[in-house]
Amino acid sequence: MNYIDIDSLNKSDIPVDKDSGDFIYCQRQFSENRSFSFFGKEKITSSADVAFIMKGLESYGVEHAFAVYVLRDKSPVVHHLSMGNFDSCAFNYDAMQYTAMRLDAEQVYMVHNHPSGNLMFSIADIRVYDTLYDMLQEKFAGSIVINTTSGKYGIDVPHKRHVILEHQQPDVDSLVPMQILEFDRHVFHKDYDFSGQVFDTPGKVAAFCSSQRFGQRKKGAALVLNSAGLAVANIQLPFSEIKAETIPAMARYIGRCTVFCGGMSVIPCFTDSIPQDVIRELYFEFNRISDMRMLDICYDIRNKAKSALEHDIINPNKRRKGMRL
Repeated sequence: MNYIDIDSLNKSDIPVDKDSGDFIYCQRQFSENRSFSFFGKEKITSSADVAFIMKGLESYGVEHAFAVYVLRDKSPVVHHLSMGNFDSCAFNYDAMQYTAMRLDAEQVYMVHNHPSGNLMFSIADIRVYDTLYDMLQEKFAGSIVINTTSGKYGIDVPHKRHVILEHQQPDVDSLVPMQILEFDRHVFHKDYDFSGQVFDTPGKVAAFCSSQRFGQRKKGAALVLNSAGLAVANIQLPFSEIKAETIPAMARYIGRCTVFCGGMSVIPCFTDSIPQDVIRELYFEFNRISDMRMLDICYDIRNKAKSALEHDIINPNKRRKGMRL
């Protein structure tokens, strides 16, 4: 069995500079799910091996979404993403993308079951597939649908859409139990103030950003908020300035910080003035790869902090909506 050390996986790799006002008051952490019992081969050689691991979903009466990560030594890691109802379940892109990054996965499969017994991919399934392909590119190996007890499964793989195949039965002696991860625990710092300031207006964000010790260099930070609008983290970004060529990497890093810190939304803040087209590009790139919300972008803090939302540079109504399978 390929055992992942969850304690090591939960250690933060996001640097915190307390002298600059950085803080992380909440961490979303991995735990082990023991309610499922899946078996498979120690090494993954094909999508058929992944489908067999998840064959145990045939008996479940509600939909479940999983990711299966194939590590560089070809060992599999199973990740439970969500549980839904008879005909749908929510899908968490951000948890899947973050976990793939932390595990340094070579390949990523998305797997869910259809309790109806219908092996055809729904329109929502196809949209999720397309989004994952955009996010993960060459790492995304395909999407698998587990049927009821027909002995068959459906698969969409890049550049080849929807094939129905029969499960292959590997040698029983080659099967090992699978460790199943979840990314669902919130751990709060002992000093966290649950009655703190709610960042619900651009003015409050601007005041907070103006109070930060950015120094003389060009800097940016990510103010991470929870579902109540309370700040759970403020993290300096490892980018000296925002420009077109750094936007994809910056959007991924901001998303990573938001997910890890238990956030539901984020507001990037920058010391210097930024061209409007660059602000829009960061906003749309983040919303393209994440289901978290970028509420605003605060910039030109050295002079008088400005809000991209107040200046009509970004439109919160134009963002990709979350998908249900």
